[in-house]
Amino acid sequence: MKLPKSYKPSDMINRPNLSVDLNANLWKGFPQISEAILSPIRNASNSNGASVIAIDSHLGFTWDPLLQEIRKEVTECGAKLEVVDLTSVLKTASSIEKMLKPYLPEDPVFGKIFEGGLWDFFDKRKLASLQKKIETFGERWGEGRGRNLLLVHGPGAGGLVDKKFYRSIVYVDLCREEILKRLKLGHAYPLGASKPEVQAPSKDSDKPALPAYFSTRRLYYVDYAVLDSHRKSMLKKMDFYVDGNDLDTPKMLSKKAFRNLFNRLMASPIKPKPYYDPGPWGGEWLKKVRKLPKDMINCAWSYDLIEPETSFEADLEGTILEFPFPVLTAFGGKKLLGKLGSKKKYAGQFPIRINYDDSYHGDDMALQSHPDDAYIGNHFNEPFRQDESYYLVDTAPGSKVYLGLKEETDYAEFRRLVERAEKDLIPFDHNQYVNSIPSQPGDLFLIPAGTIHGSGKGNTVLEISATTYRYTLHFYDYLRPGLDGNLRAIHSKEAFDVLDETRRTDWVLKNLKQKPRKVRGGKGWDEFLIGKRDDMFFEVRRLEFLTKVEEDTAGEFHLLIPVVGERITIEPRDSEGDPVEVPFSCLGVVPASMGRYRIRSTHGDPCQVVKVIMAT
Repeated sequence: MKLPKSYKPSDMINRPNLSVDLNANLWKGFPQISEAILSPIRNASNSNGASVIAIDSHLGFTWDPLLQEIRKEVTECGAKLEVVDLTSVLKTASSIEKMLKPYLPEDPVFGKIFEGGLWDFFDKRKLASLQKKIETFGERWGEGRGRNLLLVHGPGAGGLVDKKFYRSIVYVDLCREEILKRLKLGHAYPLGASKPEVQAPSKDSDKPALPAYFSTRRLYYVDYAVLDSHRKSMLKKMDFYVDGNDLDTPKMLSKKAFRNLFNRLMASPIKPKPYYDPGPWGGEWLKKVRKLPKDMINCAWSYDLIEPETSFEADLEGTILEFPFPVLTAFGGKKLLGKLGSKKKYAGQFPIRINYDDSYHGDDMALQSHPDDAYIGNHFNEPFRQDESYYLVDTAPGSKVYLGLKEETDYAEFRRLVERAEKDLIPFDHNQYVNSIPSQPGDLFLIPAGTIHGSGKGNTVLEISATTYRYTLHFYDYLRPGLDGNLRAIHSKEAFDVLDETRRTDWVLKNLKQKPRKVRGGKGWDEFLIGKRDDMFFEVRRLEFLTKVEEDTAGEFHLLIPVVGERITIEPRDSEGDPVEVPFSCLGVVPASMGRYRIRSTHGDPCQVVKVIMAT
């Protein structure tokens, strides 16, 4: 296909029109942030002159530059400062390791989501002593001792005691992409660790053996689960929010500006920030379309929306801030997710992910399967199943998708060959056992949990799937090394445990590649249902229009990806939000509360837009 050329990375920055005065509500750099945090202390009027400030955080924030500025400010205003680092109140590393052992079995990739909370990491006696110290701080310092400050910092600082005991609470946030970078540099550590015990699979190489979201097992199953949950509580209590993603120049918003920004975002389409990863089978299509660096070896994945991993950027009068997408989900709640997306089973997560698998001028993906609700819950403590689907945006001659087993496949023989390849490194011809279907642009293949599948070479796949993403259980990866030179992990036992061997060629063609069905239309536009199953919680549609089409969220979120045409403009009609342009191949998230909106072809050319919604 002829590829559009108008994409720029800056197209994916959100540019909300804010009414708040940013001069008084936005601070940049450690000196400005320190001055703003301490302004209440400088002007303190409480009788005993003693205050407690908490600076809470996610993982990976570098404390020394901020603490240096705070010490300087406190000295200049004649106050007395006491600093408590919350790492001093944690349990010992060995105690934490013992506590976590049931959740981190002997496996290089998988574990179980930790069922405890942040306070389980603290020494109870030390924690109680610190809590009492905070609650009696004003008393202890006493009247007449001047302006004095107790500063408590680290993950958990803002939740130690009731909010009434704090002069202010500052929350410092980082995105997972940035945490991973700092982990590799030794700037980020798991809770209670004195050194970077968690490493990328290839610790002696910059080349990852697995995609970024697989690189930190301990963090995924424990620290992220605990600290993401804690972040939600801090978003309600905080007085200031700090974007800590820039090592040198963090940015801080007042609570007023933060709320103003996120309320504006809830009234507008939102563009997540894509994140790219190379892989052993990666292709060249995304490198060309998204104008990625020429020295990037390939692009196997583009993560356009995987809620726990994704971030988004906002330009506030020339200052760009970056936020983890879960902050948007936590703030927006039902306004973002709608009634269906807010069901208890999704555990407060944005339930659908959008990413690309690029094998165009690349190679076959591994043969794999994914777990259903029962298996994923029992084995990994995850809340919901891993269903997927492949929408073919572009294909090369001879391309195909692997889906299901062949009718004549001898299951026992297939399993024996897979296990032999894993154990003894003996290759076999997978094409004799696994069904394949020729692929072409516009095809949609549904992949309910338990179905063996994989994209073949020559495909650009828009993957529309469940947010649960980690459980790619490999049958066979052609004895192909990863980018670090080592063979990639195979989990044939787990893959066969979840496999539904009855899903074979005839069943697959009847149930997983559905004929598009027109569901509505008008002058110059049509909408087709192209994929829906009773056992999958999302459905996929395609809008085809010459110039524009009218839409309505009807209280449920929409995901829009232009797959034909240069770019689209999404225009709110009921809300006071901002029109947003979305380039070809990229993603616009339409909040459930936005109501009526219009999709317009920005350049006037015919467009096709994949529309993803929750299934009713």
